[in-house]
Amino acid sequence: MGPPYCRDTGGVGSPGCDDGTVTTGEAVEATFDWFEVNSGWAPPDPETLADWRAEGGCRAPDDCWVAPEGWCEHGLASWLLVLAAAEHR
Repeated sequence: MGPPYCRDTGGVGSPGCDDGTVTTGEAVEATFDWFEVNSGWAPPDPETLADWRAEGGCRAPDDCWVAPEGWCEHGLASWLLVLAAAEHR
């Protein structure tokens, strides 16, 4: 996974960088926490990930359309980021 980029999620009082934004690592951790209380989610297959990348984006586990290395307004990281992080867990 890359450096901890910060991005404003628009949320008030959410954890993140000093200026109120969320880092990539925090978005990934929030997604793993989300999996703990939202069962039934399976990762996309490699073909689906490739299709999304070809379209210039990716899905988050809650089905939001996001940048391949981004996260949605709900704070969930893209499947691309989640799967990369899962390899290192």
